[in-house]
Amino acid sequence: MRPRQKQKRRMWKSLVGCGEKPTSYNRLGSAVLISAFCLLFYGGCGRDGKETLILANEGGVVGLDPHRQDEAVTVTVLANIYQGLVAFDPNLKLVPGLATGYSNPDDLTWRFQLRSGVRFHDGRPMTAEDAAYSLKRAWQDTGSVFRGMLSGIKRVSVVDPGSVEIATSRPQPTMVNILTQVAVIPMGSQPDSMPVGTGPYRFVRLLPNRGVLLERFDGYWGDAPGFRLAEFRNIHREEERASALVRGEIDFDASVSEGQRRYLEAAKGIDLLVWPCASVGVLGFNLSVRFPKNPVADHRVRRAISLAVDRERLSLEAYHGYTQPAWQTVPPAVVGYDPDLPKLARDPARARALLRQAGFADSLRLVLEMSSAAWPVGASLVPQLAEVGIALRVDTVSWEDLYRDIYSGKSNFYLMGFGFGFGDAGEMLNELHSQATGGMGCNNVSGYSNPALDLLLAEADREFDPARRQALLKRAVGIAMEDLPYVPLYVREYCYGVRQGLAWAPRSDGLVLAAEFRRKK
Repeated sequence: MRPRQKQKRRMWKSLVGCGEKPTSYNRLGSAVLISAFCLLFYGGCGRDGKETLILANEGGVVGLDPHRQDEAVTVTVLANIYQGLVAFDPNLKLVPGLATGYSNPDDLTWRFQLRSGVRFHDGRPMTAEDAAYSLKRAWQDTGSVFRGMLSGIKRVSVVDPGSVEIATSRPQPTMVNILTQVAVIPMGSQPDSMPVGTGPYRFVRLLPNRGVLLERFDGYWGDAPGFRLAEFRNIHREEERASALVRGEIDFDASVSEGQRRYLEAAKGIDLLVWPCASVGVLGFNLSVRFPKNPVADHRVRRAISLAVDRERLSLEAYHGYTQPAWQTVPPAVVGYDPDLPKLARDPARARALLRQAGFADSLRLVLEMSSAAWPVGASLVPQLAEVGIALRVDTVSWEDLYRDIYSGKSNFYLMGFGFGFGDAGEMLNELHSQATGGMGCNNVSGYSNPALDLLLAEADREFDPARRQALLKRAVGIAMEDLPYVPLYVREYCYGVRQGLAWAPRSDGLVLAAEFRRKK
C-alpha cells in the first residue's frame, strides 16, 4: 500500500507546460449580443463573409445552466461558453483552464492558483470569489448534476486574491478530473436566463428548436477563434443533417448515423472522421414501486432481456457493423473495465426459463422508450425479444423528451447512453449508489440499491492508489453486471461529417468546440 506520508508531500503541480496561453482545450465559456446589423441580416453577414461556422446536432440544448445539465448535446454547446479551473485536451490529458496549477498539501486539500487577466463576457474580471462561488454552487445547489461527484467536499474557501482551496472530508483522488466539468460563473449570476462565462465564445440567443447562436469573445484570454459566429443548429433527422451538409447549408454534422455513412462517403467535398467513443449504449430501467406490477423490477426479467439480445446481430442490423458489442457497462478504455468478465452470450432457452420463474409464462408486454434517432436499435430488438416471449412496443420521442422522461422518473424502460467524460467507471457507477441527500446516488434515476456496491464505491472514491482503485472499480462493475440495473448493448464510434476546407480533429471526450475549427490554408 502506498505510504500516506509520501502522498502528503506531493506538492505543486504546474499545469502550464506550453506557455501561459494554451490553445483552447477548455470546457466552457458565455454571452452578450451580436451587432444589430448582423442580427438583422444574419444569413448574409455570416455565410457570405465566411464568418459563421454552422454545426448541426441531433438535438437542441435542454438548458443553459452549466451546473444543472449533463445531456450530451447541451454539455458540448455549453463547453464553448464556460470553462473550469482545469480542462482536458483532445486526448484526455489534464491541461490548464482557469487555474495554471494546483497543489495537494495533504490528501484532504486541493489548492488552485488562478490565471490572471481573465474576464467574463460582461467585462468583469474573474476573481477568486467567483471561482469559490461556482464550486460551492456545483457542490450544494439542489439542482446540480455534480452534487454526488462533489459530495466529499467539506469546505471551499478563498485563500488569497489569486487562489482558492477545496477541503474534503475524505481523500478524493478524482477531484481534479471532476473539476474539468465544473464551470466558473460570475458570483450571484443566474446562468439559465443569461449565460455569462469566460470562454472563447459568448451567448447571443437561442435559435428555433433550441439551437444556439454564439459570437467570438474578443476579450478572451486564450487564442482567438477562427470564426466570428458559431451556430449550433438542431437538425433532428439524420438524413436531413447529411443532406444539409452535402448542399453546403451546414459545415459540420456532429452525429453522422451509420445509415448515412455511405451516402456521405460518396459525396464530393465532405470528409468523414471516425474516432473511438468512450460511451456505452444501455437499456435502462426504473425499478421503483411507482409503477404498479413493474416487471423490470424483477432481476430475472432483466437477466432474461439481456440473454435475449444478440449483440453482434444488433450491431449489424442497427449500425451496419459500425459498433462493437458491449459486454459490460463500461468501455475498454475506461478505468474499471474488467477484461476477465465473461461475454454476455445469447441464450433464449435460459431467458424463457427465467421469465417463467418470474411468473410470465405467457407473453410479457413491455414498452421501450427511445430517441427517434435510435429507432434501428428498436427495430432489431423487437424480433429478438419476441423469440423469448417478450412482446416489445417501441415508442420513439425526441431526445429532449426522452431525457426529461428518464430524469423525472416517468419512463421505466428506455434506451440511453453513458458517456465517460473523464475516463473513470465511477462516473456511471456512482449514479447507482443508494439515494442519499447531497451525496453519491443523488442522480440515481433507476431506484436500484445494493449495500455491497455502496461500500465498494465509497472505498474506491477515496483511494489514491491507481491499482487499488482499479481493482475496487472492477469488483463494482462485476456487481452491476450481476444485478443488471443497466443492460449494456454496444460501444459506438464517433463519426463526424466535415466540409472540406475545414481543419478539425475529434476529441476523446466527444466535445465539439468551435474554437478548435480552422480554415485550411
